[in-house]
Amino acid sequence: MSLATQPIKSATHDNLQAEIHYDTDPSKPDTACTITYNSRSRYVLGNTMADDDKDSDIARKVRDNEYIGMPVFAYVHSGVALQAAYTNPFHCQWDSGRSGWAYITKAGARSHFGVRRITKGVKEQALSLLRSCVEEYSAYLNGEVYGFIIRDTSTGEAVDSCWGYYGMDFVEQEALSALKQMESITPLQLELFKEGEAA
Repeated sequence: MSLATQPIKSATHDNLQAEIHYDTDPSKPDTACTITYNSRSRYVLGNTMADDDKDSDIARKVRDNEYIGMPVFAYVHSGVALQAAYTNPFHCQWDSGRSGWAYITKAGARSHFGVRRITKGVKEQALSLLRSCVEEYSAYLNGEVYGFIIRDTSTGEAVDSCWGYYGMDFVEQEALSALKQMESITPLQLELFKEGEAA
C-alpha cells in the first residue's frame, strides 16, 4: 500500500469522505500484452527492449497473422504519451515517432479470452486490449497512478482504501462506488469494520 499525500480530489457524503491521492509507489502495469521499445532509445517506453532484428521479426509475425499487434507511437515532450495506432496520432515530426510494437501471440489471445479460435471479433477484442495496455503503460510513465481512501469524517480515520489505478477516470469511479457502498453501512457496522481493520 502506498503512503498518501494530500488528496487531489475529494467527495463527502454524510459522515464519510472519499479522497483521491497519487500512488507514490506504483507498480509497473502487469499487462497481458508485450510492449516493445527500440534498443537505441534513451527512454524505457515499454516492457521489452527490441533491437532492429527483433523489431523486424515482430513486424513480419504481425503481417503473417502469427501475432495480433499494432505499432506503438511515442510523444516525448515534458512528459511521455504512448498510443497504439496504425499511424502516428501525435502529428509532431520532431518529438514523436514509432517507438515499438504492442502485440499478443495467438495462443496468448486464446488463453486471455478463453476461446479456441481467433475469430474476427476476438481479434478486435485483442486489438482493444493492446490499446488499453499501452494506455495504462503511458499513465504509469507519467505518474498518473492513483489510489483512494474512504475516511470517517468524525474521527478522520481511514475505513477503506485501494491503490494502483491507472488513470483518473477509473479511480474516480471506484472511489465513488466504494463511498456509495459504505453509505449503506450502519454506524455500528462501521465501528465493527474499523475494529476489524485495526486487528
